Amino acid sequence: MTWQDTQAIVILPGGGQFFNGGPMTLRVIEDGSHTSGTHAVGDFSFDGPFSPPPHVHRQHEEVIYVLEGKMGFWVRGDTIALGPGSAFVTPLGLPHTFSNLGSGRLRFLLTASPASHLGYFEQVAELLQKPGPPEPQAMIEIMQTWGLEPIKP
Repeated sequence: MTWQDTQAIVILPGGGQFFNGGPMTLRVIEDGSHTSGTHAVGDFSFDGPFSPPPHVHRQHEEVIYVLEGKMGFWVRGDTIALGPGSAFVTPLGLPHTFSNLGSGRLRFLLTASPASHLGYFEQVAELLQKPGPPEPQAMIEIMQTWGLEPIKP
């Protein structure tokens, strides 16, 4: 294929695939099918409090860009508050988690490499659809399936 044969990929507002669970809405903008599986992009919204267990990535890296609200990043015992326009990179092996520091909506873009990591968020959305808080052991099992190692804060 030559550059003359390459086509642009456009995702319009409201386009993409949506996953909803509890306080989380995920709009998948790029699932890796147009990037040879190298990276994915998701638009996340959390209404109200939410925080995954502290963990370390063993198989993927993320870049998070805050669009709306106030995000807290816990890194090795310190919490960093980030607002719109701030970004955070989570390389392999970095102990961390995030939280919604406000009472309203937290919205951010997440890029993941490799793209297959979006499957983790799809499974989390399914878990969050069940009534009540997620069963901790179920969350840990999903995390471990996708190369996330839960750690004690």
